[in-house]
Amino acid sequence: MTGTSSAPPPPHGTFSGTAAGSPLSDRVRRIVADVFQLEDGQVTLDSSPRTIEKWDSVNHLNLILALETEFHASFSPEEIDHFDRVEAIVQALEGKAGPPARAPGTSGSEPVIRRLEPHDLPAVVTLLSQRDGQEYGRGPVGRYLCDLDPSRLLGWIAFTGDLPVGMTVLYLRRVVWGREVLDGGYWAHLYVHQDMRRHLVYPRLVHTMMEEAAAAGVALIYTGTRRPTVAEGHVSIGFEPLGALGVRVKPLRPFALLARYRGWKSLETVSPLFDLFYRGGLAARRHRPSSGIRIEATDSSSPHLDRLLDLRERQAGSRVHQQWTPESWRLRFGSTLEGWPYTLLLALDGPELLGGLLMRVAVRDAPSGGASIRLGVVMDLVVPEERGPVAARLLGEAERRATRDGCLGMLWLDGVPELGPLMKRLGYRDSPETYRMIVWPPTLVPMASPMRSISNWRFPFSEHDAF
Repeated sequence: MTGTSSAPPPPHGTFSGTAAGSPLSDRVRRIVADVFQLEDGQVTLDSSPRTIEKWDSVNHLNLILALETEFHASFSPEEIDHFDRVEAIVQALEGKAGPPARAPGTSGSEPVIRRLEPHDLPAVVTLLSQRDGQEYGRGPVGRYLCDLDPSRLLGWIAFTGDLPVGMTVLYLRRVVWGREVLDGGYWAHLYVHQDMRRHLVYPRLVHTMMEEAAAAGVALIYTGTRRPTVAEGHVSIGFEPLGALGVRVKPLRPFALLARYRGWKSLETVSPLFDLFYRGGLAARRHRPSSGIRIEATDSSSPHLDRLLDLRERQAGSRVHQQWTPESWRLRFGSTLEGWPYTLLLALDGPELLGGLLMRVAVRDAPSGGASIRLGVVMDLVVPEERGPVAARLLGEAERRATRDGCLGMLWLDGVPELGPLMKRLGYRDSPETYRMIVWPPTLVPMASPMRSISNWRFPFSEHDAF
């Protein structure tokens, strides 16, 4: 806010008058100007989403939160629905005073947000199961979320009474950032139960995370999302956009994949025969084994993991990336959220480690609303740029295993720039899907910063791992 007012605001809980220039209307106009970054004089009682460009759905929630905090008041969903002009807000505030009213549907309790603790694991399982529409086990969820260990993960959870209604987490990471190594947090699992989305749980979770993460020493919050509206909403509350990373796909059973994606039942019926011919041609073109190289399928308990992570660190260089330790890698990739395993493929020439590939299976809902689509995911590929044949061997084995497990295609997030041309040569094509990268605080990425360019990041699916 840059404007000023000659009259001091009345104390909290004191309301008077709805006319332009009254103390109440002046306070509301100042708050509106502050939220939407306008001068006081640019906001009138007639100002509305039609006249203020930044008054979108996310900033509308920020405005409600700011008003409730300033006036110690609470608004029902019905009142919020009618906040289509500044004057309507002033009229709703008139007569409100004292402690916040209870919102409908909250069983007599206001949503309370606090830091996640290890004993909250059952509540987290409940929320993630609600979010994804499937039942998760406590063991896989615990491993996936680092057992809610506060030294590895910061989280916030919202309760209404004893009922969990929302959560969000930051995976704590050591992030190479130019010539520095920062304490960073990778933002994930923001979820609010649909019945509570009108009660400001969403913006309160985000603002609590931003404030308390900074106080806990987290210098950087970053994330990638494939939902453009989510990215735009987070940019509107202070995150800086950095650009987008494309998702590449390689069909393994292209006719079945197309049939599921489009919901074409007739094609799905005949797709096994067509895909059989396709796989035969794919096998004929597959890279022939190089003399002396063997592929070993293992998991993150492999004694070769230390050397693989050293190779990964050298591959990343000075680009923005997470620094993994064997301990953090093993903890993170013990099992997927669904309880399925990760597979680590290693390319070896005698005792020499040439490279490695981390893979998993994921299930996506088909856009057509039909049967789900099972996909193999190349989580990470660690191979020196000059060793294309090694990468081809690793990818070939990953594709063979994915086909055996019923996958219709392979996914790769195009966040390792030097591997882009190789992946294209090996049949990984651009898809319509992208992940938009955002970071907070914006002061970390001034216009001249090399970190503003996605080409200066190393960000494969192992950094994200949510599908």
